[in-house]
Amino acid sequence: MSRTTSAPLPDTAVQHLIELRDGDGNRTERYRRMAGYRDLLSEAGWPLARLADPLGITRQAVEQWGAGSADRSGHPPVPMPPRPVVREQEPVQVRARPEIDPDAVRRMRELVPLAVKVNGRTPADSPLRKAGEELAELMADAVRSGVSIQRIADTLGFVRNAVAFRLARYGHDDCVPEWTRKYVDRVS
Repeated sequence: MSRTTSAPLPDTAVQHLIELRDGDGNRTERYRRMAGYRDLLSEAGWPLARLADPLGITRQAVEQWGAGSADRSGHPPVPMPPRPVVREQEPVQVRARPEIDPDAVRRMRELVPLAVKVNGRTPADSPLRKAGEELAELMADAVRSGVSIQRIADTLGFVRNAVAFRLARYGHDDCVPEWTRKYVDRVS
């Protein structure tokens, strides 16, 4: 947490800065005294921007006052900045990630070696094609229950797109992102 404040600098501190800036003496001496007061205010927790605002200058200009030769003596007491209000935050409710049914995971792992062998020439009544359809159905059920496609892919050792395309290819359009639907040939 930042130790600085966004509150304006108190009038007494502003008046002292203006007196230092407009005071008597040569310019170098005035800037050394301003640098000393700047250092005291900064160590107390006042940001340089709060010192610059009432003087109409930039924070960078305040940084350049008497660099390395600050005179810290003879200044009035340094006002302490108000403490920032720390609000208690309510704990964030983390949504529980839905789990894939262990029996479905076991069955999907059994079907993967058969389903990956399906190609365009595989007959419709082939056990490989049936395994591919069952695998797609189990994947679709998991997605409909709230499991992400990425989670299914990680569980089965696929990439996310392979799961998405398999779901789209077997007609489970409600389970896949829009972009996969236009690139997939349906299994008839």
